[in-house]
Amino acid sequence: MNAQNMAVLTNIIGAVESGGQIYGKRRYEAYAGPYTNSNKEVTCTLGWAQNYGNEGRKLCQMILKKDPEAFREADTAGIESKLSVDWVAAKWAPTTAQKRALIAIITTDAGKECQDALFAELMQKYIKSAQKYGVMDVKAQMMWCEIEHLGGLGPTKQIFDRAAKPYTPDSIFASLKKDQNDTSNDNQVGDKKFQSRHECCVKWIKEYAEEEGGQAMGVDMNTVIAIAKAEDGYLEKKSNSQLDSKTANAGSKNYTKYWRDLADWGLGNYQAQYWCAAFVHWCFVKAYGLKAAKSLLLHAPYISCDTLASKSKAAGQRYTSPQVGDVVVFWNGSRYSHTGLVYQVSGGYFYTIEGNTSGASGVISNGGGVVVGKKYPVSGTSHRFHRPNYAAVAMEGSAAVENKIIAAGQVHANNFAGCGIVVDGEYGTETKKAGIKVVQNAMNLDYNAGLEVDGVWGPKSDSALEGHYVKKGETQYMVTALEILFMLRGYECGGVESPGVFGEGLEETVTMYKGKKGWKVNGTAGKGTFISLMGVSV
Repeated sequence: MNAQNMAVLTNIIGAVESGGQIYGKRRYEAYAGPYTNSNKEVTCTLGWAQNYGNEGRKLCQMILKKDPEAFREADTAGIESKLSVDWVAAKWAPTTAQKRALIAIITTDAGKECQDALFAELMQKYIKSAQKYGVMDVKAQMMWCEIEHLGGLGPTKQIFDRAAKPYTPDSIFASLKKDQNDTSNDNQVGDKKFQSRHECCVKWIKEYAEEEGGQAMGVDMNTVIAIAKAEDGYLEKKSNSQLDSKTANAGSKNYTKYWRDLADWGLGNYQAQYWCAAFVHWCFVKAYGLKAAKSLLLHAPYISCDTLASKSKAAGQRYTSPQVGDVVVFWNGSRYSHTGLVYQVSGGYFYTIEGNTSGASGVISNGGGVVVGKKYPVSGTSHRFHRPNYAAVAMEGSAAVENKIIAAGQVHANNFAGCGIVVDGEYGTETKKAGIKVVQNAMNLDYNAGLEVDGVWGPKSDSALEGHYVKKGETQYMVTALEILFMLRGYECGGVESPGVFGEGLEETVTMYKGKKGWKVNGTAGKGTFISLMGVSV
């Protein structure tokens, strides 16, 4: 979450916790005694963010550490001696004198600074929880923070589990209100007494929060930018005899680091693609894998500037002002002809990293030179900014999504091979055996292998697989097995059919998987791919 949105979140939570629901208002002197806010709050609550119990104790510990003199001057009732006690377990009920001392401590200059610091620390914790759960949109993350701060992690997960997707403040609020249907408990986070609080949050998030680029959506754009920057520069001349077979056509000319790195990476068709848009795409592939990069940019492996410019409806939006992580496309008067990555925006200019550019003598004409640091005025009319769907990449690796894919794979394994395993979204011993059963069953159906479908990979099963493979365009039960194996490992590959049809989605998944393994990359799945996915040794 960027600094501006964090300031908005601070203004929102300050308002609903202690500021009388006035945006931007917060009361540093706020204090609530035991049972004041809730019959479950057995000790005191401190500060503008309403830090209850041991969070309040932590706040006092932070103040003591930051400014011991100021703390002890304000401590007229022995608060320091209470800092080693679990306030909740002890059900500590401060006396009038202790209340007065607590308020004096938290309203010192150090106290105010520590209140803000503790709030920021808690928000980062909540944001990480949201991202781990697959919540990547910044406005949805704000709602997550507000709800977790009010009710804790468990109720927050429950609200998001039943909220309509894609998550929006409105869909989350609709889920919150469902708590009111349970009349057995009037202290749930969505109950009527909290409704005006949530209504304020929804209103202010929609009014003040700004959309963010890739890093704030849970993807570290610094990774992509670092990969791009690392390709800046040229290498010395080398003769054919000094180059391996992948780079032999370089001759004795100078060539770029990107030329070498792209060729050495072994990505088949990528080896002939050195132009600017391919450079941008390659950076994303190297950082996040082929499938994730396609989610971002909608083309793999062939790519063009026109594609970046025209596919914005599905892949993100086109913008007239840039953010770090955007892809810029340049208009030459008749078409989009060049592209690059935005890595800095300041002073009315944006700065780029661009591939396939000139800039050094002796570089081969198709060598894919990379230049870092070109700057352009933001107000120019010959460029547009494309903001890829970074949420798709973050979701690609989120535990919540992976577990759902595994669970779906377990259902397919049960249906296809009668595995009878528990559908729990976890890849454990029984799920591993189920993967083997799926392959054994497929080989019986396709090859009349006569195997016992027992989930044990022995010599007979291994021999039956020898020499077999599946590839795009084929229809076999072994394609079904491959699709299920990928799902059991947490990879989405475009669905499961019986018999399976090897389509584009499965081909991309195979390619991505091989790339991650460091194998020769192609879309064919042979014995090695099946053995690896089953997790067996031969």
